[in-house]
Amino acid sequence: MFHCFLVQEDHRNFLPFLWRKCNLPHTVDELAQAKDVIFKATQRTDFAGEFSALQVNKPIPKDSPLRKFSPILKNDIICIGGRLIHSQLPAAEKSPVILPKDSHVSLLLTRHHHEQVSHQGHHLTKGAIRAVGLWILGAKTLINSVLHKCVNCRKLRGKLEVQRMADLPPERLETCPPFTYVGLDVFGPWTITMRRTRGGQAESKRWAIMFSCMSSGAMHIEVIESLDTSSCINALRRLFALRGPAKQLRSDCGTNFVGASEELGMDKTVQRYLSEQGCNWEFNTPHASHMGGAWEWMIGIARRILDSMFLQQRTQLTHEVLCTLMAEVTAIINARPLLPLLTRKTPSYSHHQCSLRRRQELPLHQGTSLIRICTQSNGDRSRLWEISSGLVGDMNIYLCCNTDKSGQDPAGIFKLEI
Repeated sequence: MFHCFLVQEDHRNFLPFLWRKCNLPHTVDELAQAKDVIFKATQRTDFAGEFSALQVNKPIPKDSPLRKFSPILKNDIICIGGRLIHSQLPAAEKSPVILPKDSHVSLLLTRHHHEQVSHQGHHLTKGAIRAVGLWILGAKTLINSVLHKCVNCRKLRGKLEVQRMADLPPERLETCPPFTYVGLDVFGPWTITMRRTRGGQAESKRWAIMFSCMSSGAMHIEVIESLDTSSCINALRRLFALRGPAKQLRSDCGTNFVGASEELGMDKTVQRYLSEQGCNWEFNTPHASHMGGAWEWMIGIARRILDSMFLQQRTQLTHEVLCTLMAEVTAIINARPLLPLLTRKTPSYSHHQCSLRRRQELPLHQGTSLIRICTQSNGDRSRLWEISSGLVGDMNIYLCCNTDKSGQDPAGIFKLEI
């Protein structure tokens, strides 16, 4: 910024002053002269009245922002006066140069010294400006503005942005039987003991596939021996045998899943079966694990439950023991309540009620009526949970209670009619 010199030339087109850039090496005296010229030009623009008063030794106007600084002139540059004239401090610190806040020169100087202190905060930046003999009016506001607009500072100390969540997929909002829309993923492995040999024990690895119902949140876990396509297909067949055929399978772009999907499409028997059931396999976008968040966080819960079970396990881990533990993990996860348990009167219904598959539909019993769950809390204020009858799975579930003589539904007395 100080490499520009103000040169006076005599032109007939009435341009008395021109800015010229000199590309030659500069000495210390030349840089000091350029700095003084820039300071004088800035002060003549913003402090013209104060400069005129100081030249004739008159008091500056009372409404001037420089009045409280007792300004003085040094080499035709307005500096701060004060009571430190006889001190041993450097001249730049005793009488710093006053610069306006709204000047472009002040902005450039603030950015320069902010970079000199390696993009540190307000305190160090202001100290660097004062150390070179500058006093910027309203420096705090100007420095804060520079810090706020600094790209490097926002990268280093900026607030983390929050990603806006996308809309839920249609299968998450579909009213359908459990395991109609299924999300699946593989987790593991675990080292198990196969058999004893002369040299020790033969070991192998096992994995598990977690099947998550997209609508009800129920879980189903199958243990597989390898990550190949055949093990994946066998796990799918066991799922269809226990939970019924699925309408849609969704997973990430794992190699075994892609291979299983292609093999299911190549097998005419399975293809005919899937066509009759209307089942298709869809894959999430590659490298987008958040699209499977509905079952990814359940895998984390299953891992924590398994870690607790392994601490209590006193025997060697075999294939049979691992299958048993997976069944217990499934039971624990599916036993979680469907509704938040606010008070003692809130009914607790778990995912077990909606994970079974039944073919019959039972009507509402006589003498019962649909109700609104009313959980009372602290006096007359209450919260209402609206639950209506509907098809959950292949069965009708009704939340009902016996009505009293007044025809009103008592709060806190519930019965599940299936």
